[in-house]
Amino acid sequence: MDAQRKAGLHEWTRYWAARAAVVAHDEDDFVVAPTGPLGTAANPALVTLDDLAGSPCLILLGEPGLGKTTRIRQCTSSSGAGGEAENLNLVVNLADFNDVTELRSYVDSEERIRAWEQGGQRLCLWLDSLD
Repeated sequence: MDAQRKAGLHEWTRYWAARAAVVAHDEDDFVVAPTGPLGTAANPALVTLDDLAGSPCLILLGEPGLGKTTRIRQCTSSSGAGGEAENLNLVVNLADFNDVTELRSYVDSEERIRAWEQGGQRLCLWLDSLD
């Protein structure tokens, strides 16, 4: 049994949509995938996170357990959306901070922020536990 399966993770493709997007569901209330028989006609607003890699600002919202943290880990540990080697990845778990002062202090002292400020690389700042 591989590590993902053992951890209860599924290898299916996750799709994302703008918060205001209308998303079609089938009779069992599953999202109609744009790769299915209807193609993108059923859900033209659905994209993968890799499709959004060039976005300068992206917020993943959803119910707990939908895979947001898992996807962040995948992106920052491999070459997926934002995980390319030329990027500076900084994952910040907001639950680790009591207030904005602690968060600001951490960010101000972070080497990757200073490296980004000096230029040459793209910073991917991943804020987890927004909810």
